[in-house]
Amino acid sequence: MKTHIERYLSFSVLVASFVIPGALHAQDSSPVPIKDVLEQRGFPPLTRTQLSPDGEWVAYTLKRDAAAAGETAATSGKWHTSTGVPVPLQGSDIELTNLTTGQTRNLTRAQGSSWAPVWSPDGTQLAFYSDRGGVAQLWLWDRTGDEFRQVSNLTVWVYMNFEAPEWTPSGTSLIVPLLPVGMSVDAAERPTGLVGRLAPGDPELKEPGTTVAVYAPSIDKVQIANDSDLSKGDVFGDLAIVDVKVGKVIRIASGFKPMWFKVAPNGRKVAFTSWFGRDRSNGILLVDLVVVDLPNRLPQVVASRIGTINGVNFSWSPDSQSLAYVALTLGDKTLTEIGACFVVSTTGGEPKTLTPPSHPNFAGIYMVPFWDESGQNIYLLSLGNNPLYSEQYDSLWKLPVTGDAWKEVARASQGTFREVVSRPGTGRFWSPDGGRSMILMSRDGNTLKDGFDKIGLNSGSVLHLYREDLSYGVPPNNAIWSMDVSDDHQCAAYRAGDVAHSVDVRLACVSDLRTSRRLTTINPQYEHRLMGKSQPIQWRSLDGQVLRGALLLPSGYQEGKRYPLLVWQYPTADGSVYLNEFGFETDVNMQIFATRGYAVLFPNVPASPGSLMQDIPKAVIPAVDRVVEMGIADPARLGLMGHSFGGYGVLSVIVQTTRFEAAVDISGADVNLIDQYGTMPADGERSVYQYLCERWMGGTLWQNREQYIENSPIFYLDRVTTPLLIIHGSSDLAAPSSEADQLFVFLRRLDKQVEYAKYSGEGHGIASVANQLDYLTRTVKWFDKYLKSNRY
Repeated sequence: MKTHIERYLSFSVLVASFVIPGALHAQDSSPVPIKDVLEQRGFPPLTRTQLSPDGEWVAYTLKRDAAAAGETAATSGKWHTSTGVPVPLQGSDIELTNLTTGQTRNLTRAQGSSWAPVWSPDGTQLAFYSDRGGVAQLWLWDRTGDEFRQVSNLTVWVYMNFEAPEWTPSGTSLIVPLLPVGMSVDAAERPTGLVGRLAPGDPELKEPGTTVAVYAPSIDKVQIANDSDLSKGDVFGDLAIVDVKVGKVIRIASGFKPMWFKVAPNGRKVAFTSWFGRDRSNGILLVDLVVVDLPNRLPQVVASRIGTINGVNFSWSPDSQSLAYVALTLGDKTLTEIGACFVVSTTGGEPKTLTPPSHPNFAGIYMVPFWDESGQNIYLLSLGNNPLYSEQYDSLWKLPVTGDAWKEVARASQGTFREVVSRPGTGRFWSPDGGRSMILMSRDGNTLKDGFDKIGLNSGSVLHLYREDLSYGVPPNNAIWSMDVSDDHQCAAYRAGDVAHSVDVRLACVSDLRTSRRLTTINPQYEHRLMGKSQPIQWRSLDGQVLRGALLLPSGYQEGKRYPLLVWQYPTADGSVYLNEFGFETDVNMQIFATRGYAVLFPNVPASPGSLMQDIPKAVIPAVDRVVEMGIADPARLGLMGHSFGGYGVLSVIVQTTRFEAAVDISGADVNLIDQYGTMPADGERSVYQYLCERWMGGTLWQNREQYIENSPIFYLDRVTTPLLIIHGSSDLAAPSSEADQLFVFLRRLDKQVEYAKYSGEGHGIASVANQLDYLTRTVKWFDKYLKSNRY
């Protein structure tokens, strides 16, 4: 009897046999409407894909278009909506796609916001979060009766998109985060009490009716939180176990700040990381690793003050007796090499390090230790010389739990490894042959195509299964969260898109590991539209460094014809890795410009501490020259743009060159590093900008005063000749609008061509549909005015 997945493969072959060659729709070559881009549906970042245990359905979270989702500027600067939904998940639905027929069903049908679907172990129920009842709560869909049921009337309290309910192995209960007893959503979003920190031992002296906030320095090395941290406040919630039949709720951990939690394989324990604070000296996030024994509900801290990236980096051993984790620091000790691996018993005791004093960097952004089925060995991917927190790994390593000699298993020979194909957070890898091999996502170093590699764990062999002109995601759409492995290890689901099409769910199976199959068509409006095509390019920086980038050609590109060129840049970013991302997946979909006759370049822009501003044009200008040399760009029609730190890049370039005819600075930061260095968050603690400035300037303001001045574009605005459009939200917390105000005031005083569009109530990303439509239309008109008018 065929499985559902086998029937799907047979069905796909049958359908393919009826496709008539040449029977294609005519392509629409008109400019893609900005409204269409804004109204496209998509997968919220860091949300998971879930295969049903029987391999018949795949479940996922899909966000409705912005207008249908009801997004407004009112949510800017907040972590949750008034109903307790994390803002990035507002307007989301649960959708199901059948692997056999391709039938897709919107399960929740726009009844509030719904997200984080998780199948029960027997596949008969789907748990998810939703505010369909008025506030975010735990719901179940019964697959056999096609019925919905609210499991509990208590409010769930989720911070990160990847935080889903966790089934116990028996399928009788779920672990969920809840608001603390007696607390409302509004109170949790904006914690009450004194803002700021009183000096230890000082009384709280406040006159009745006063709104004063008293601040004093903390003497502790570790601060509890600040407004740049993930928490946006002091309330994280409680962990609870919920009986799915009767709805009985038992809080198993209160007084902690859970960030990430996983049930042990035997179902008797739950481990979670609890927010502790940040190390003042380096800004590293510190967490405690806590284990709760479910029968007696006693939480125990088994490792404290672990330095981590996001609190996700731990996994259970197969026998449920140990936890492995990757750490940046341990207690008060900063590790010699970042990304060390430790194992600790769930009953306590000193953590055991599995990595020697000198070891590769295992600090991948969501890297968890992967256990083999015996529980005797752990596998990790190392970053090598790739950027910290990236998904570009150079080798796979084996670390015996016994402490025996560790070794490199395999090295990426023609590019980089991306991720271990797995069910996220489980620490179990996809091995179609019972543990003899491991399947990895990988990227070709020359073509930048993504694909799958098969690693022989004993031989160290690397077999490139296939490559495709697709991207499996780049931050914040990290590949690890988009994948799932079937219970029988025969197939893996994942998400991918290309430069001309948005992301869809795909399936790769053991029966044919030379290709993948597309399961969904999330945005059919792009299927027959003529879009720009991308290609990699290479050049040398002014310092002689070989650099790469992604070039998007205008739709309907004609060789020999020169086009206006827009450069989208972000200092320190590798733009080349975005080659196959839909419209480059930047803050602005670049197909808007490609379908309007523009070429778009996203270059790699390396920069070094102390010479940040000077390094940016050293990469950007030769990149432009290369596109001109290729006969694609018109050297007289060059535009420049960037968002956030990319706004700093825009200013850094236009104060040092007159090459660009127009520029756009979107939510730009760091026009004045001295101002940024002195930014004070709401709690009065040290700002994240101080960490960044000291990192990039090589010391404090008083140690390297000239560096701060030399790298602040504001001191060189008199050199600007490029007309500049400034886009900024008045409620931007990441890049305060005062920076944009200063920029406009000074450029106006200098009689420069400048326009400032300031959007009231908007944050670091323009959220409301009306404001998005306005600023994108305004941006297109700005470049048309300076790069197209009277040019043809």
